[in-house]
Amino acid sequence: MAGLPPVDVFTGRAEALAGLADALRPKDDAVPVVLSAVAGLAGVGKMTLAVRAAHDAVAAGWFPGGVLFVDLQGYDPQHRVTPEIALSVFLRALGVPAEHVPDGLAGREALYRSLLAERAPVLVVLDNASAAGQVRPLLPNSAAHRVLVTSRHTLADLTGARLIDLTVLEDAEAVALVDAAVRAARPDDDRITPGSAAELVALCGNLPLALSIVAAILAGDPEQPVAELVEALRGASTRLGELAYGDSVGMHAAFDLSYHRLTPAEARLFRLLALNPGRQVGVPAAALAGVPEREATKLLTALRRAHMVEAGEPRGWFRSHDLLRLYAEERAREDADAEDALVRLLDHYATTVESHDPRGTPTGQFGREALTWFETEQPTLVEAVGTAHRVGRPDLALRLALAMSAYLFYRRLWDDCTRVFPVALEAARRLGGSPAGSPGGAFGERVGGPLDGSRGERVGERLGGRVGEARVLRRLGRVAREQRRFGDARAYYLEYLEVGRELGDRARVAQAVHNLGSIARLVRELAEAEERYGEALALYRELGDRRGETDILFNLGTVARDRRRYADAHERYGEAMALAVQHGDVLRQARVALCRGIVAAREQDAGAARTWWTRALGQYLELGDENMVRSVRKRLARQRLREVVAGLPAVGEFVGRGEVLREVADALWSGEAGAGVVVTGVVTTRVVVTGEAGVGKTALAVRAARDAAAAGWFPGGVLFVELRGDDPDRRVSPEVALGELLRALGVSAKRIPDGLAERVALYRSLLAGRARVLVVLDGASADAGQVEPLLPLVGAHRVLITSRHAGEAFGGAAFGGARAGGVRRFGLGVMDGGEALELVDGVLSRSGAPAGAGNRVRGELVELCGRLPLALSVAAGAVGAEAAGAEAGEEVAGLVEALRGVAGGAAGGILKVAYERLGVGAARMLRLLSVHPGGPIGVAAAAALVGESEARAAELLAVLRRTRLVEEVGGWFRWHDLVRVYAEGLVEGTEGGEALARLVDHYVAALDVETLDEALEVELPAVVAAAERADGAGRGDRRGCLRLTGRLAGHLVRRRRWDDCAVLFPLALEAARLLGDRAAEVQVLADLGNVALGKRQFEVARGYYEEALARCRESGDWRGEVDGMCHLGAVDRAEGRYPEARGRYAAALRVVEGRGDPMREGRIAERLGFIARHDREVDAARRWFTRAVGLYEKADRHEKARAARRRVDRLRE
Repeated sequence: MAGLPPVDVFTGRAEALAGLADALRPKDDAVPVVLSAVAGLAGVGKMTLAVRAAHDAVAAGWFPGGVLFVDLQGYDPQHRVTPEIALSVFLRALGVPAEHVPDGLAGREALYRSLLAERAPVLVVLDNASAAGQVRPLLPNSAAHRVLVTSRHTLADLTGARLIDLTVLEDAEAVALVDAAVRAARPDDDRITPGSAAELVALCGNLPLALSIVAAILAGDPEQPVAELVEALRGASTRLGELAYGDSVGMHAAFDLSYHRLTPAEARLFRLLALNPGRQVGVPAAALAGVPEREATKLLTALRRAHMVEAGEPRGWFRSHDLLRLYAEERAREDADAEDALVRLLDHYATTVESHDPRGTPTGQFGREALTWFETEQPTLVEAVGTAHRVGRPDLALRLALAMSAYLFYRRLWDDCTRVFPVALEAARRLGGSPAGSPGGAFGERVGGPLDGSRGERVGERLGGRVGEARVLRRLGRVAREQRRFGDARAYYLEYLEVGRELGDRARVAQAVHNLGSIARLVRELAEAEERYGEALALYRELGDRRGETDILFNLGTVARDRRRYADAHERYGEAMALAVQHGDVLRQARVALCRGIVAAREQDAGAARTWWTRALGQYLELGDENMVRSVRKRLARQRLREVVAGLPAVGEFVGRGEVLREVADALWSGEAGAGVVVTGVVTTRVVVTGEAGVGKTALAVRAARDAAAAGWFPGGVLFVELRGDDPDRRVSPEVALGELLRALGVSAKRIPDGLAERVALYRSLLAGRARVLVVLDGASADAGQVEPLLPLVGAHRVLITSRHAGEAFGGAAFGGARAGGVRRFGLGVMDGGEALELVDGVLSRSGAPAGAGNRVRGELVELCGRLPLALSVAAGAVGAEAAGAEAGEEVAGLVEALRGVAGGAAGGILKVAYERLGVGAARMLRLLSVHPGGPIGVAAAAALVGESEARAAELLAVLRRTRLVEEVGGWFRWHDLVRVYAEGLVEGTEGGEALARLVDHYVAALDVETLDEALEVELPAVVAAAERADGAGRGDRRGCLRLTGRLAGHLVRRRRWDDCAVLFPLALEAARLLGDRAAEVQVLADLGNVALGKRQFEVARGYYEEALARCRESGDWRGEVDGMCHLGAVDRAEGRYPEARGRYAAALRVVEGRGDPMREGRIAERLGFIARHDREVDAARRWFTRAVGLYEKADRHEKARAARRRVDRLRE
């Protein structure tokens, strides 16, 4: 967060402070936002009052969401902060990466307000506003937040604001302020009394700024009588008179008196600081004054003690009050070397920026030190470009702008780019026409005298007027492109092209044509893009520029991809990859691999997509590009989950159904907006299973969805969720289904809200702004309440539902009366004879049986299975498996004879026959798979179920797959509900409970890591269900439930899977209490507290933690007692109650010290460091973090030690 400045000496203002406290205090407000505005003349103490009120409010715990602070610099025309820039600062403070900050005021306002709407109460402090227009865009729209504004004007046009007009201090308050400041240096200093200081405060106009300065004079000279200082002030007032820029004669008198008490070196630096382009300065002050850094630091510290500058942020930087800066500017006119000082400063900035250019580093990336320096100096560097140009040094303006560009682009600071590069372009053009430093610059007008132009001429010759212009034009083109101002970008690149041709520079011509092609692609003028890229490709090949050639081939592949010419895309990407491999260019290899994966995904080739993305991941890991590593990992995870969990599942053989498939496709394409398509099963006399199970509804829906997606009908994607509506034990609630759908839409777990209504609102709002989406809801129950929350309400989206129920559940009530007519129903019966034969032939051909092995029985199989797809697949799979054996003829005949004995071809009977033909191991695997709680299962978990090796488990699963009793989906295995129900009835004796215990043991061991592997990420819902099933379902393995919950807890909390936590943790708590396991009870109470803390339910969390702490104290468990106090400290910190948190951690530290537990002691030391850092106790924070480093090293937790050491290093910086 953009935090508050520290509190300075503060006295008086009791009434104003109470008024602000009343306005900031939480209450039920009817107004949209509570706004307080503090107005008063310069130097009257507006910011000091606001900062004090803000610190008090934060300490009271009123703003757990944090504080946003910005100095709007409203009265400085050159440095005034626009609402766009302020919003950019706030958004980054709220955690928005720079590349995701929208362009334009409207987009930033909307994102800012939406983020605040989701956040705990925040205090927004807007200092130094000059007009209501600077303030309005920064106002939240929630009554939970508060806004505090300071201004020299009474901002009466801020509707609803509580206005506080701040006048000068009362005499008694003014005397108290001076006395407090003097005693801060020497507590026994009693020179200040109402009698001795009466004229002193009057001569200072009772203004806090002036009073602070004279107090600093007295503090610095303990022997000086107050009367002597009064006499000096009286003389200064008489001599100086009224100043045009100031508000008080006393103010200027105080400034002048304090200034004349400075040493010559201090006074000179004070004057020169007015030349600094930025608002604050640190190390660069040495260049400004032409002295060593150590000397500059001493001088700045002396100025701070004299209150002629203020402490800045970070530590070691200093800034000037507006009035003192004006005073210093006036004094700067006395300096004959002011011009040279400014040139030294600007040259220092240019040289330092150039030294941080990442192109000069081995990795080609910014180091941490460089980024820290840029982040601190960025506002000053932006101003320095304009200053250099105004004072007649376009050479320095151009140097700075070009050197800064790498950082500006890296941080995507497009607002700053639009300020810097137009100035740089003008500077380049000026360099092309005349030497830099020619007389008549703004600096000459300001302080007198022209600058020496020799350096500017050398730079001008080196850059060449048109060369420098070309370099800036290229950057301006990129900025416009990134801001999606494509017309401006095209214009800049066309001008860049013209300059390149004028210079005869074919490399620049190639770059210009290349960039023009990219603009054409971005505006979807793909034919022009292809033409431009072709021209650039020829130029790069003539130049022998292999890197440029690689990039163009890559772009041509992307154009082909955009035009859906996927074969051409693969060809171009292949050429680009070959060049990149030839030249050892790992970065370009990674980019090509990433895009080839995208093409493969669009072609529905999931395996190829995973292969390419895995290759790209390895290469980005090699490059150390953490952002791209995260991006590719997300793609892989989404692809895997899309295949297995949230996306379309793989299904068995799909044949026939042509007429229904065409009708469904027609409904998906042409149905009215938001229409639903319902596929139901129809009972036939040949099927004696539950409802219409096994008729192929899911297979039809998935096939229709895949075809529609491949045809490009749903550019927004396909969302699939399995509702299991007819299984009361496994039915998916709307809340859980919405959680899966939101994750599939890219919402991170921590952003998924609690509660059905909030999830529905977020889901529908995301779909409202998304391209056309197909939502597939598989296995819906007859209850419309399971489906209704999952329906989009606006846009051209489509919904495809499968269900066993053909009633009115999916009519007008579910879809809304206005769209009831948009619902289409398709009854799906058994296959016709030809379709059934086609399905049998397909299964047999892929079974490995000899050609024609099943010809004699295929027709009979169709009739025996009642043309039911599931029964046909299983029966044909069994025939195919047996036909591959040595005694194929006899085995097949025996199988068919067994099938003839099944009454009416019932699916259950066919499953029985197939089961009985399995070997012992495969039959046992099928039985025990029914113990698995559902969802996909991996080979490792299946091995645990049967108590075999993974190799043996893989063999048994392959047998079941060949007989079509299970399906393989991207390395995981699924099975039909009918198969599961049938196998569940075959479990013998205690083998189910024993298998579940082995599965629990497997998951407990697998979860004993900080980061889940890919298999566990996919199986996580099944792991949660396994823990739940271990607790009940007739197994009675409550100890297993506790063990597995203990391993799961951290992973679930980190992923913010609150739905799973809400189901599992109460069960674990009950199990612990029934078992009398006090340690487990304490752990589960802590887990419940962690969930409540994560959900910002602070009182609930406190209740759980206090109960756990009480249990530990009862049993004498000092470790649990320490953890409990730390948990309560975490709640206090989250609520902003830092003194209470400090007390909790200190008490915990007293318990743990000397007990030989360096890990716990290190964690507590680190937390105390965080609190000290928050309270700006830098030395204390450094000590705590250093102590944590040693303790972590002692505990062999080296990664934590390195993290703590980095915190120490940052404090030193």
